[in-house]
Amino acid sequence: MALKEPTRHGTLTLPVAWYGHARRSWDGFFFFPHWHDELELFTVEKGQIELIINGHARVMAAGTTALIPARVIHAAHVVPASPVAAQFSAIVFAPRFIASETTDAVQAVLTKTRTVATVTPGMVNQAALAPLLDQFATVYAATAPERPLLLKGLLLLILAQLLTNPIPDPWRTTQARLQEQRQKQILTYLNARFAEPLTVPGLAAVINLSPEQFTRFFKAAFHRTPMAFLLAFRLQQAALLLRQTAAPITDIAFQVGFQSANYFAAQFKRHYGLSPTAFRKMTE
Repeated sequence: MALKEPTRHGTLTLPVAWYGHARRSWDGFFFFPHWHDELELFTVEKGQIELIINGHARVMAAGTTALIPARVIHAAHVVPASPVAAQFSAIVFAPRFIASETTDAVQAVLTKTRTVATVTPGMVNQAALAPLLDQFATVYAATAPERPLLLKGLLLLILAQLLTNPIPDPWRTTQARLQEQRQKQILTYLNARFAEPLTVPGLAAVINLSPEQFTRFFKAAFHRTPMAFLLAFRLQQAALLLRQTAAPITDIAFQVGFQSANYFAAQFKRHYGLSPTAFRKMTE
C-alpha cells in the first residue's frame, strides 16, 4: 500500500465509499499509518480498536464513531485485551461531496470538517448515530435513482451529530504540526525507498534528528521501532506481490528489500503463519 493513499473512493460523480464490517488484521494493525485527501468516518462495531491520529491514540469501544480529517495520518491497532474480535466500518468521502456552490451558513459549520488546521475530530456514543449509519449502509447498497441524494443527506445528518459533540483537539499546536510534517516526510521516504538498505541513522538524517531522537519520535508516532515497522511494511508489500503476480518468490524477496530469500521466508512464516508458497496457494 502507498502511505499517501492513491485509492479513489467512490467515483468522480459520487465521491463516497462505504467499507463495511471489516475485521482482518495483520501484525497488530487493522491498517498501516497512511493519509488521504478524503475525510473518513470510522465506526467500531465490535470489540475494541486503538485508533491513532497523528500519533495520538484512543481506544475505541464498540459503538463509537470517529471523524478523521482529510490529509491527517491515521492508523488502527489491535487491542489485545479486546473482549471479542474487533470489527469496524468506514465511510470515506471527498470534501466536495458535501460542499455548496456558495459559502452559506451550512458551509460555515462544515468548514470544521474540511480544513485540517481547524478541525476537531468527534468521537461520540452510537445512540444517535447507529440508525443513521445503518441507513447509510442500506442506501449505499441500493441502486435507486435517488441514492446519491439520500447518501448526501444522511452524511450531513451524521456529521451534524458528530459536530454537536466534539472532543478537544490535542494536536493543533505548532509543535504538533511539526511532528505531523515529520511523520509524513518519513512515511513518504519509506514508501519510496523501502526496498533499499535502510538504517536508523540514515532515516534520522531525512528529518534532521539524531538516531536516538528519531527512534523516540518514531515509536511515539507509530508504536513500532523504525526497523520493526520497515520489516512489517516489506512483508506486507511481499504479500501483495504474492497475491497479485506470478513472480518467483526469490525475486519478490529481493524486490521488497530482503538480502536473503531464506531470511525472507522465515520472517514471512513468523508473521503470516504460512510459508510464502503456501500463502500464494491459499490466495489463488
